[in-house]
Amino acid sequence: GAARPGDDVAIRLEDTGIDSQWILARVVQFRPESATYEVADADDENNVFDLPETDVVPLVDSIGRGSVAMPHALSPVCSVLALDNSGSEYRISKGDDVFAIYPDTTSFYAAVVSAPPRGRSSNVCHVQFNDDADPETGLNPDRAIPLKYILRPVV
Repeated sequence: GAARPGDDVAIRLEDTGIDSQWILARVVQFRPESATYEVADADDENNVFDLPETDVVPLVDSIGRGSVAMPHALSPVCSVLALDNSGSEYRISKGDDVFAIYPDTTSFYAAVVSAPPRGRSSNVCHVQFNDDADPETGLNPDRAIPLKYILRPVV
């Protein structure tokens, strides 16, 4: 179930509960003997972190790969039916609280699902990010985000 070198992962830089900071990174290596990952920041491959497995969430393109119980505060959504950290499936729904990569960044921010994926083959979900309202209209835009980059907080 461990992510492989080159795989995209979300990493937690600070554990501050629900407001933890998560960014996109790539696996350099996994050390099973210590259950730690060496990962490189997706923005700067020279910025390398050694993190415990609990601070690394593999980002997968489909539920079939990596669908194991993971001891994380977040779990990948990755399909209409997603897994929580106990390995149980749930259906992503309008109104779900998630963390998603904000467009053109490598940081995950809190958002709410505004339109779940349409059908099992869809790989996009629409979300509204917290604090993303247009300053002139006050409207919060729907943003299309690939499911691979949406994480569900595990309660």
